[in-house]
Amino acid sequence: MTNIVRLSPIWIATRFADSNNNLLAAGQIFTYEAGSDSVEQTTWSDQAGTVANPNPIVLDSSGLNSTEIWLSEGVAYKLVLKDSNGNVIVSADNIIGYEPSVVPGGTSGDVNLWNSAPTPTYVSGTIFVVPGNYVTQFAVGNRVQFTNGIAGNFYGTVTAVAYSSPNTQVTIQPDSTAITSALSAVYWSALAVNGITVDAAAVSWTSGITYAGTSTVGGYVTTLKNTVTTDLNTLTTAVAGLNVVFQASGGPTAYSITPTPPAASYSANQVYDVKFNVASSGSPTLNVSGLGGVGLVQLDTAGTYVAAVLSANQTTRVLYDGSQFVVQNPIPVNAGVAAFRHANPGYIEFADGTVQQWGSTGTIGDGGTVTFPLRFPNACTSVVISISERAEIAYVQGYNRSVTGFTVGLQDSSSNPTSATISWCAFGY
Repeated sequence: MTNIVRLSPIWIATRFADSNNNLLAAGQIFTYEAGSDSVEQTTWSDQAGTVANPNPIVLDSSGLNSTEIWLSEGVAYKLVLKDSNGNVIVSADNIIGYEPSVVPGGTSGDVNLWNSAPTPTYVSGTIFVVPGNYVTQFAVGNRVQFTNGIAGNFYGTVTAVAYSSPNTQVTIQPDSTAITSALSAVYWSALAVNGITVDAAAVSWTSGITYAGTSTVGGYVTTLKNTVTTDLNTLTTAVAGLNVVFQASGGPTAYSITPTPPAASYSANQVYDVKFNVASSGSPTLNVSGLGGVGLVQLDTAGTYVAAVLSANQTTRVLYDGSQFVVQNPIPVNAGVAAFRHANPGYIEFADGTVQQWGSTGTIGDGGTVTFPLRFPNACTSVVISISERAEIAYVQGYNRSVTGFTVGLQDSSSNPTSATISWCAFGY
């Protein structure tokens, strides 16, 4: 079998001199296996790898090496230069040959590296044979350059290859010009299509996806597109929902909103921007997506949660803290006012600590109690009562007032206990 050879990168067309700068007439180049000074290794004088060089290669009288040195492919060499008396001048180890030819190839001006094969034999317009086993070099799909005598270079693609000792038969699909009986040289592309060999345990893969049309690859692209589109629409809707003010309905004690997309459950740190339709009263709640009413609260000046006070058409953000919705921006109060509740009953707490509270009752009897909507921090100093015509005298019974409420005293004209509808106003700090 003919060797596949590569050109030595050193000592070709080189004139040598000794350490005294004298021309190295009749100097010698010895070629060994890499790392050895005794095991000789053959080099070649031609690109086909058919003519062996002598070992050593002898320089001419001017110290010039005019002999080409071709090295077997994939083999490392040690080259040693000696004078005519066998004294070592210099050595170079682990030398590997290289492919020197770079020629235009393929079609449309492609540039490829071409490797020369042994002299081919014409079989037909699409088939040739070369001596030796070149199945790997002429792998199916690889590019081929061939020369029909002096007519120039032509190209094709391997469609079949088979080795039957001592020859390899190659079938090609010519690009344009067919092989002729004047065939004189063939080359295979260094850009071979040989598959990459990997350790199966080092990689994972999925089966190939079959092309089914311009918009689908085995149905996968369509499925992926639909999935992405659905997810994108859901995300877009959710993001849009974050920028929407939801109109409340119901009230004044039980409000509700229906956000889109609907809330699946209550979870901490949920926020909603809500426009309340009517003013609140009592202890209002908010029901989101039918999940059930949850208390609406706000902080008072003491840092205590109290029932939220909301006015009609008020827009505010509410945050679920895990158990209740907290109003994030309560109704602004006037300068000097620390807290305010505009309701019945209601209150106003001034920044200096003074508190005024008010309210009215349904029919209440003698000895009935009234509870303040806000506990006086320190003391209730006075309570003023007005009554309906059903009683003539109304008073705080036994001056029984506290920071949380008072007891009503009611009598008719005969000083008998009676009942009435009263309005009251309390002061304290």
